[in-house]
Amino acid sequence: MQLLQNQSTKFVIYFIGLSVLFNLGITFFEGIEGIGGTFDSAYYRAHIHLIENYRQFLLWCNQEFYAWFNVPTEKFGEVIRIIGGRTGIRLNNGCLGLGVLSIWIAFVLSYPLPRNKRLAAFFFGSILLILINISRLLILLYIYSNNIGANYPWIDQHFVFNVVSYGFILGMGYLLVRE
Repeated sequence: MQLLQNQSTKFVIYFIGLSVLFNLGITFFEGIEGIGGTFDSAYYRAHIHLIENYRQFLLWCNQEFYAWFNVPTEKFGEVIRIIGGRTGIRLNNGCLGLGVLSIWIAFVLSYPLPRNKRLAAFFFGSILLILINISRLLILLYIYSNNIGANYPWIDQHFVFNVVSYGFILGMGYLLVRE
């Protein structure tokens, strides 16, 4: 196949294919975990629960951070709030940053890199994106608990997170391919 012999074309096709595949995978796992969802599985929800475990990890990170500063928080289900604060944040599936992570992983897997560079880019890039998401959640919890968010209703925190995250992806991608 002549088309796949061009390295750039091969990269674009693999990148788009993997991005679509990973996003479909996220949708599939959300469907499995949702009660009454398309692929509802009680066994999966009881024993594996990948997305819910990741959500609880992000919430736990927020609780631990605030605990370092002796700020009491409480977590119940998808919600975390500062005790005594006005409100908390609900961490639904759209707030997990899985779409951003899937784009980064698709980029790393589709770009021709040596194995050690690919593994390093995979782990460090993923950790950086997770830390950006945790930082966003920490800031949101502080803003909403102190009612600061009411002063800026026009700011869409998902949009800001996506701009920052994709900016980091572009920067990390540039650092990988500039050689």
